[in-house]
Amino acid sequence: MSRKLSSFLEYLFFLLIVISTRSIFIHLLDGAHNDRIVKILILIVSMFILLLNINSLRLEKKSLLGIVLYYIVSGALLFYNVLIIKDGILAFIFNIILLLPIFWIVCRVFYLNNRLVYLLHKYSDIVFIIASISLFFWLAGSLLDIIEPNSYLTSIWADEDGRLINGYYYLYFETQKINLLGFEGWRNTSIFVEGPIFNIVLLVAFVNLLFLDKRSKKSINIKALIILVSIFSVLSTTGIFLSIFILLYKFYFRNKLTRKRIRLLLSLSPVLLYATILFLYNLALDKAQTGSASMRVDDIHAGIIAWLDSPIVGNGYTHLEAIFKYMNMSIRPNTGYSNGILSTLVQGGITLFLIYFLPFILLFIKKGRDMKFVIIMWFVIMFSTIIDNTPLFLFLCALSYSVCFAKNDIKKLGY
Repeated sequence: MSRKLSSFLEYLFFLLIVISTRSIFIHLLDGAHNDRIVKILILIVSMFILLLNINSLRLEKKSLLGIVLYYIVSGALLFYNVLIIKDGILAFIFNIILLLPIFWIVCRVFYLNNRLVYLLHKYSDIVFIIASISLFFWLAGSLLDIIEPNSYLTSIWADEDGRLINGYYYLYFETQKINLLGFEGWRNTSIFVEGPIFNIVLLVAFVNLLFLDKRSKKSINIKALIILVSIFSVLSTTGIFLSIFILLYKFYFRNKLTRKRIRLLLSLSPVLLYATILFLYNLALDKAQTGSASMRVDDIHAGIIAWLDSPIVGNGYTHLEAIFKYMNMSIRPNTGYSNGILSTLVQGGITLFLIYFLPFILLFIKKGRDMKFVIIMWFVIMFSTIIDNTPLFLFLCALSYSVCFAKNDIKKLGY
C-alpha cells in the first residue's frame, strides 16, 4: 500500500514540477499566487514521499559534511541578501534553504534504495504524456485547423498588461509564432509560455530515456521518438542542435560495435555527417538573420557587465533588473533574458554559481565519458535558456548533489 501511494505521489511530484517550470498556469493575469501555491504543493508532496521512505534514509559522513557546507555557504549568501540587498529573500529561503535540500534528501533516499532510476522514469512518463497531447493538438489545431481553439487564458508573460492566449481544452496553448527555415506559424509550446522552456523539459526526458531508462527497448524507443518529434516541433535552434548531437553520441559511442555495425557506420557516416552539417548550417544561418541572434549576444554582453558589478555575491536573488540597464533596447522588443548561467552569476555571483553548479563540475571531473557528455549538454542548455530558480532546475541540482556526495559508485545511475 505504501509503495503504491509513494508511486502515485512521485508522479504527482513530477507533474507539479513540470507545471511550475514556466507553464502558462503560473503566469496568469489573475493568478499572482499560482507559482507560490504550486511550490508549496511540491514541498508538501516531497515531505510525504520522504516520510513514506524514511526508513531507508542514511547519511554518511561525506553527505553530512556536504549538507553542512551547503548551509554555511547558502546561509552566508542569505545573510548578505537580508542585510545588504533586501530583495528576493522569501524566494531564496524557499528555493535554496528548503526545496533544494529536501530534493537532495529525497534523491538520496531513492539512491540508497537502488530506486533513483525508477524515480526518474516517472518524470519521463509525465513528459511523454504531455508531449503526446501537445503534438496532437499542434498538428490537428495549430497546423491543420481541424480543431478550433476552445479555451482562453490571459498571460502576463512578456506583457504585464496581459495577452489573451488561445488554448485547446486547457491542455495545449498557442503562445508563440515563429519564422524558421521557411515555416511561419505557431510553434509547439504545449502548456508553457514559450518554446525554449518546453524544449528543456523535453530534452531532460530525452536524455533520461536514452541514457538511464532500463525498461523494454520498444517502450523506450516509442517514447523517445515522440519526444524527439516534439523537440523538432518546438522549432528551437538549441533543441534541434542538442537532440541531433545526443542522437549522434548515442549512435556512435553507446552502441556495441559489431562487425556489421562498423561496416554500416563506415558506409553511412559521410552521408549522415554531410546531411547533419548542412541542416545545422542552414538552421544557424536562418537564425542569424533574425533579431534572435543579436539579442542573445546582447544578453551575454549585458549579463557579464552586470555580474562584474558584484562578482562574488551578486546583485540580489531574483534581481534581474541589474541586467536591464545594460541592455541595448534598440535591437529588442522587451527585457526578456535568456542566459541561465549569467542569470545565476548576476543574482548571486560566484557564490550562487557554486551552490548550483559545483556538483556538476565535480561529477564532470570524476566520472566517465557519458556523464561528461550529459553535463556538457546541460551547461549548453543553461547558457541558452533561463530556468534557474524553477523546481525542475533545483531538482536536477539536488540530483547532482545526491550522486556527487555518495560513497557508492555512480553505476546506480547507469553511468
